[in-house]
Amino acid sequence: TKFNGKFDGMGHRIMNLRISSNNNLQGFFGGLRGGGTVVRNLIMDKSCRIAGKQRVGGIAAFAQTTGSTPILIENCINEATVTGSGTAVGGILGGSMSPHPAIRITNCANKGSIRGSGESATIAGWAGDNAGTVVEHCYNTGRLFGMDSNKRNMVRHGGFSSARNLYELYSSSTGSQGIRKDWITSSPIESGELCYLLNQGQA
Repeated sequence: TKFNGKFDGMGHRIMNLRISSNNNLQGFFGGLRGGGTVVRNLIMDKSCRIAGKQRVGGIAAFAQTTGSTPILIENCINEATVTGSGTAVGGILGGSMSPHPAIRITNCANKGSIRGSGESATIAGWAGDNAGTVVEHCYNTGRLFGMDSNKRNMVRHGGFSSARNLYELYSSSTGSQGIRKDWITSSPIESGELCYLLNQGQA
């Protein structure tokens, strides 16, 4: 179940996929293994349902590598409902596995409902504590059940890893990440304001 390579979805959608299991490590990719592994340009359609126990993700259940070269997930969208009876449930990534790898999640979005028993988040349920890990330029519009006590609603991470330029657009979110009360427009997606903010610092 460990994918080691480069996967380009070319903007296509995975539709009508149903994964229903009582086991850990459930996702479109069970796991991403090895530095330099790349998954990009993939959409999990809202017709999909992914359910498991612990470490459950819309794009990937887990990521793992011993190298310093990061695993990259970019330009991916999850619209699917993702459910775990345990912890580390996420719309893009369930959780990192020991030894905690460097992971880069960039330009991704979650629109699906995410539900875990706790310690879960809309983008990454657990991104790990590697100093090379960064989650950036992402947004969420989906509902989250199972947020941790620190109110990390989008990305759970620790150590020297970082999360930046994140935007929470689910109107009833009680989280601490990505919340903005200073939107210039009332509809930041339709107006282009969100796009402008997500693209800061990029060519």
